[in-house]
Amino acid sequence: MDLFVNDIPVKILKHGEAPEPGTINYEIKAASEPVTKAKLINHVWVNEASLMDLDLILDLINSKVPMHLLSLSITVKDYDATKAYLKKKFKVVKAAGGLVFKKDKALMIYRMKKWDLPKGKKEGGERSKETDSEPEEEGQEAVRA
Repeated sequence: MDLFVNDIPVKILKHGEAPEPGTINYEIKAASEPVTKAKLINHVWVNEASLMDLDLILDLINSKVPMHLLSLSITVKDYDATKAYLKKKFKVVKAAGGLVFKKDKALMIYRMKKWDLPKGKKEGGERSKETDSEPEEEGQEAVRA
């Protein structure tokens, strides 16, 4: 399962799984050492994480203070329980979007102090291809780059 928390890619792995070789700089064994903000630098793998560890990690990375964490892989003890827990903790919003070209120009939007691709929330009974983006919503600007 892949998530993004403050633009940090977080990959949740099943028990016994490990990140691709060469993609991590540091491993934290959650069962035997504490997870601290100071250890979350570059590409980190947290192994053997419980739901309590996951809660702590999410609190640490969901801060306004800049971090030097580039990516995070977390191997959890119970993948199904973790997935259910995350679905309860966060609201899942299905959306679809993509890159829109007109000749040599691409359509981008600036919202929440970040550049993004235009997309729209999926409404009941609607397929992803039918999902319409509305870049003129409050707080959004349509900009041709």
